[in-house]
Amino acid sequence: SQRTFYVLFPSLNYKLSLTNLMSGYVPGRRCDLDFLVGPCAALRMGESDKMSEDEHATGGNERVLVNPASFGSYFGLNAGFNLRCSVSKHLGIFAMPMCYYFSDNEIFDTKAITFDHTLLFTVNLGVQYKF
Repeated sequence: SQRTFYVLFPSLNYKLSLTNLMSGYVPGRRCDLDFLVGPCAALRMGESDKMSEDEHATGGNERVLVNPASFGSYFGLNAGFNLRCSVSKHLGIFAMPMCYYFSDNEIFDTKAITFDHTLLFTVNLGVQYKF
């Protein structure tokens, strides 16, 4: 089966430009590296569960979640880096690895997690357009 949680991670970060800190401000620099840190939240919106292709319910029965995860909000801290490189005057690409720490382990409402906290790692890749 495939259990899916719907979670939003809003955050408010302080940004420190490591490139400017190490080599000073240089207009038109091709690449920049920033350090980000700040408070964040995990807003659990719910969950769903699907049977895999090889699973079948017998006798016309269907599978439902017995105790589905409801809305929940959890607060924590996040930190990470933002690497941006300009491809042209108006177009750039970025990679942003982040680490989220929550002191609560019930965000994903699973008994498989036996720690007293939740630690999540994400990587965002994207394209940025500058006006």
